[in-house]
Amino acid sequence: MKWIVVGLGNPGLQYVRDRHNAGFHVIDALSNTLGLTASQPRFRGELFEGRIGSTDVILVKPLTYMNLSGESVAPLADLYQVPPDQILVIHDELELPLGRLKLKKGGGEAGHRGLLSLSQELETRSYPRLRFGIGRPTDPNISIPDYVLHPPSPDEEDLWEASVQQAVSVTISCVEDGVAAAMNQWNGRRISVPTDENDNLDTPPGNSPSGEK
Repeated sequence: MKWIVVGLGNPGLQYVRDRHNAGFHVIDALSNTLGLTASQPRFRGELFEGRIGSTDVILVKPLTYMNLSGESVAPLADLYQVPPDQILVIHDELELPLGRLKLKKGGGEAGHRGLLSLSQELETRSYPRLRFGIGRPTDPNISIPDYVLHPPSPDEEDLWEASVQQAVSVTISCVEDGVAAAMNQWNGRRISVPTDENDNLDTPPGNSPSGEK
């Protein structure tokens, strides 16, 4: 069995720290956790190949720009015969506040151009997603494009990094245990910023429902 884990974002130094590149941030942190090094770009993407537990994984950062992400992922999935339910897509989510992650099975795209491209090229919406909350701008004078194409504010940086690290844990759980089990374990957890007295990134698991809200 093989999984493909896709982080959505835009290539280029000018986009590196943007909220829209949350998926890239998680892939970078996950590859570092797993000790993986990127191979030469293939399939119009930056690829990291390795294992999570006993499962082969390919981590992908599409280099196509966000709105053509599917053109990188679909040929890769086709070559390795990876079904949609084993393609985890990590993306920024305006409808969740920073500090919230939500794993879900399939669904719509809500206008997210990266997801729209993936659904079109994969010819399905059934792939699982890890939604990385970035919230919406509180200033009505800031447009959504300007907001997502800028970095988190300085007072958000610690919570952003804690969210990235928890997203790594959720991704590992998803691959090792399956989407349903990972949803039960992680959905509903509150992310907190580690301090000297609190080294954990989340509260103890409760009996939170795994269904979509």
